Amino acid sequence: MFKKGRIDAIAGAIPVLKYLAKNQGVSSKMFGTPLVFVEIDIHLICTKIISSNEREKLKKSVMQLKKSGKIQDIVEQYFCKT
Repeated sequence: MFKKGRIDAIAGAIPVLKYLAKNQGVSSKMFGTPLVFVEIDIHLICTKIISSNEREKLKKSVMQLKKSGKIQDIVEQYFCKT
């Protein structure tokens, strides 16, 4: 289907699919408007090996990045642009 310039359906996390397509040289213009069935939040998961103090520092850093808009900038840079 792709050789014909058309893909009728694809399932998966939209940012991941766009990122993979971008790495293969496929323009985001090839994607139509997605039909989203479910949205799931992204979670930061840490190993139990790190101390609770380190985990708290990491959590605070991520929250600061999110509040400042840096997380969204990163998402747009890696997953949204072609």
